[in-house]
Amino acid sequence: MRTPFTEGNKTFTDKCHLIAQEKFYPVVFNATKDKIEFVDTSLSKGEKEQILDGQMAVDRILHVTVANLKQPLEFTVQERFRRPENVKWQDVTITEWNCNSNLPSELYKLNAGMFVYGYANHSIDPTDLIEAYAIDTTKVLHLIATGKIGYIRKPNPKNQIFIGLKISELRRTGCVIVEYHGNTTAQQLPQAEFEFVF
Repeated sequence: MRTPFTEGNKTFTDKCHLIAQEKFYPVVFNATKDKIEFVDTSLSKGEKEQILDGQMAVDRILHVTVANLKQPLEFTVQERFRRPENVKWQDVTITEWNCNSNLPSELYKLNAGMFVYGYANHSIDPTDLIEAYAIDTTKVLHLIATGKIGYIRKPNPKNQIFIGLKISELRRTGCVIVEYHGNTTAQQLPQAEFEFVF
């Protein structure tokens, strides 16, 4: 048995992605939006996408045009956006095991070079990004493999086991590439501070 799919969650995630295209990705790559091409690799798109999304945990492929380079650079990205009540946890969660199917989950498939993790408003029509993080997934996996980063392991309501990594630990170990902190006050235009981590 597979984990139940909900159209509402997909709609929420897709709308959050569009917000991230406007507010987050241009800062991640120090580029205007027109220099970044986004390719959706959702399972429903085709055979190639079945492999990318289903077997390699790649949600998007980005082609970033860089001055003085002959071709765009390619980046593979896994995305997760959560509702604002989850900001309090200040963690990044990665599913480890699907107990419904007794099969490995995202942790064992994660081939995306970057994990974009964020929080947006809770309605089905999100209008703002509260926080977002670009995480170096290769570095995270290496730190887990070598025992150099702490994490928790817990079940979720979808009958999956997930691991949670504190954002403070991801910062401490140099896994956070860029982070975004927006202002979601409804009466104000969103304001954001970006911090590059080198």
